[in-house]
Amino acid sequence: NLPAATTVTSKFILLNEQAAREIERVKTIEVKGEVRYSRFVRELAYQLGVHFTHITEQDRKFIFEFINLANT
Repeated sequence: NLPAATTVTSKFILLNEQAAREIERVKTIEVKGEVRYSRFVRELAYQLGVHFTHITEQDRKFIFEFINLANT
């Protein structure tokens, strides 16, 4: 359980199989953020809301496109 206002760093990999160029298919993203809320789901499982405070514009764009493709 992380209290609100805790600073976190996350690193994750997004895979976009629909990208035209191979170099655009896999993207490792590292962001810094602040926990906005933490909710208990079940034993050893929490749901976090994180506000990204440090993210590159390129990574922000990639995430946006990734989400849009997932919703089509």
